[in-house]
Amino acid sequence: MTGGGGPGPAEYNLLQQQLVAVRARLDRQVAQLIRLNELSDDLLHRTGEVPVAEVFSEAIVDVLDVAAGIVWVLPRGEGACPGHFQVFGVDPASADWSQVGAALVDWLGSGRTTRRLEDPGLFGLADAGLVDPLVCRSVSRDGTTVAVVLAANTSTTAGNYEPVGEETGEMLAILADKVAAHIDNDSAQQLIRSQLSQLGESEERLGLVLRGTNDGWWDWDLDAGTCFVSERWNQMLGHLDGSAQVQDHFWLDLVHPTDLEAFEWSLTSALQGSAEGVEGEVRLQRADGDYLPVLVRGSISRDADGTAVRFAGSILDLSERKRHEADVHRLAFYDPLTDLPNRRLLLDRLHQELVTNRRTGQTSALLMLDLDRFKTLNDTHGHAPGDELLRSAARRLLGAVRASDTVARLSGDEFVVLLADVGLTAAAATEMAEKLARDVLEVMDEPYEISVGTVHHSASIGVAVTTDPGVDGDTLLKQADVALYEAKGGGRNTVRLFQEEMQQRVDDRSELDTRLHAAFDRGELAVVYQPQVDAAGRLFGAEALMRWFPVDGQPVGPDEFIPVAEESGFIHVLGAWLIETVCRQIVEWRPYLPPGFRVAVNLSAPEFLHPDLPERILETLQRTGVTGEELRLEITEATVVTELEFVAARMDMLRAHGIEFSLDDFGTGYSSLNYLRRLPVSEVKIDKSYVSRFLRDHHDEAIVRAVLTLCRTLNLRVVAEGVEQEDQLAALTAEGCEFFQGYLFGRPQPPAGAEVLVTAARAAR
Repeated sequence: MTGGGGPGPAEYNLLQQQLVAVRARLDRQVAQLIRLNELSDDLLHRTGEVPVAEVFSEAIVDVLDVAAGIVWVLPRGEGACPGHFQVFGVDPASADWSQVGAALVDWLGSGRTTRRLEDPGLFGLADAGLVDPLVCRSVSRDGTTVAVVLAANTSTTAGNYEPVGEETGEMLAILADKVAAHIDNDSAQQLIRSQLSQLGESEERLGLVLRGTNDGWWDWDLDAGTCFVSERWNQMLGHLDGSAQVQDHFWLDLVHPTDLEAFEWSLTSALQGSAEGVEGEVRLQRADGDYLPVLVRGSISRDADGTAVRFAGSILDLSERKRHEADVHRLAFYDPLTDLPNRRLLLDRLHQELVTNRRTGQTSALLMLDLDRFKTLNDTHGHAPGDELLRSAARRLLGAVRASDTVARLSGDEFVVLLADVGLTAAAATEMAEKLARDVLEVMDEPYEISVGTVHHSASIGVAVTTDPGVDGDTLLKQADVALYEAKGGGRNTVRLFQEEMQQRVDDRSELDTRLHAAFDRGELAVVYQPQVDAAGRLFGAEALMRWFPVDGQPVGPDEFIPVAEESGFIHVLGAWLIETVCRQIVEWRPYLPPGFRVAVNLSAPEFLHPDLPERILETLQRTGVTGEELRLEITEATVVTELEFVAARMDMLRAHGIEFSLDDFGTGYSSLNYLRRLPVSEVKIDKSYVSRFLRDHHDEAIVRAVLTLCRTLNLRVVAEGVEQEDQLAALTAEGCEFFQGYLFGRPQPPAGAEVLVTAARAAR
């Protein structure tokens, strides 16, 4: 140092050198920082997919002027296995670089300080030739280690680069922060891209859902007062262009006036209150003026103060649901064939009517009716013509009663008319109800034109009047049903008013039907046979007759139990059993019977018209070994009165198998010559009522002579039934009758053997 106190030349030179060194270091650091900033800016604006690890590995070598730069980018979370890494200036085969990053994370600890790696061999880097390696963490904003960076020279290039010193460590720490920042930025960008992708997918899904749900959407901006309506919205409301549009008002003006007040109140309450939305059914006016039923579902958006700012939602077309609900209601309360109220709706109206009557003192009545011989039409022509007839009958009923009355269909061909307010007294009500019933009867008796031609089906009507204020609907229906039963039993095409004694008769018949079923199961029914002979007393056939011999009582006559069986349908079981029994008896008798002998079986109208009858008879004949030439079927005029063509066709089919037909009880019905001309019968039986009066009533005598003359002309055999006296036989024989049946020739008897039957017939002569 000089005497003047200032630095000497040597000291000055030293200071100058130090200053130059500091300035050079600062310039280098500034240049490095500028380079890092440029690199960061380039990374922020890069469009390629160059990994951050690759960019910053190059930057370590370039910016820090070292031989080797390494960046390990780790998955999020410390201690995880290392992810991508990039090595520059070092042979990648010199170490298992993929395993080093995780080990260095543990070694560095939790701080951000740059540390010198004194012994690279501890991490499997002994062969890498690293000189003075520095290592630093890259820590993200959330404190997670996202990368590890390393800067070093190598033993082969150490003289070509700046030594790795303190300044290098400082810059490496800055560079590590840059790495973390860019990794955070990439993560944020990736998150944004993922969210945008998810948002796009959500919007696409929403679009698909909206198109799939077929809903119309709106969005009402309450501040601006504008309302966006979707394309589907306009299509639903019948606008031809159907395009989405922004309207300058909400759509309250489209709400049906009846629905408007309730919907507007609900909306206003929700907007002014704290509700999150509105839901309800309204009708919106379409462009053509009609109203579309919709379900409105709207959500309310509010600002920070809770004020409603938006009201958005959808409308769902309820037309199909309303139609379905109407269909369900109609199915529940209306008959699908005639569109008349069904039993459920009738009972409801009847209940309401009776409640009203108790208050007003008025009286109501029920007419229950069914169509005479309707089952015959169904059995002969099928259900389609029957359905036609029922629809026609329903229309007639509606036209025959008052507007205040209810016409309902219960089932099958059974209808009920509820007559309201027919009088204040029982007498007046009864008179009015019977008058209306006869008016209905007259209308129903007109011929019907249906697909199978002109048919005649009169009606039978039962009437019940609510004379008891406490009567219920079920009781009234039962009373009308009992009265209907009496009307049918009284010859049909008639009206009967319910009387208490009718119920007892119905109960008796029901009890008899129950007893009949039990008797059949116990084997109490039997078949007896009455001989049929010619004028010479020769046996030519027998009629099979059903009898009921209860084990604990007196015999029950067929006139008593056969009608009950016909009404209940049990006659089909009895008829099948009768045919089976007769066929087996024919087989047993066959060795003893004269040639041409036939057993006659009488078939009621329900039996003969049953769809399965021909097949059942032919199957029984085949199974038992009986031929058609051994069987004769007797039918009555009642069987053919309305179904002549069908009956004739069925008879022809059975005649083709050798079965013969007899027209029984001729003269007691219509006695139409058309029957004898059109039906393939071989025999006519004169009813026993004519035979019994033949000798003392000239009218009956004339009828018998006419029948004999007619049948002789038509070459038909005539059998006189009920012949009990010799003078009857003589007179009938004198008139030309050649075949007879009656007590004079033998009573109906069990099948004790053909010999007894033949002997009885001959003994009677």
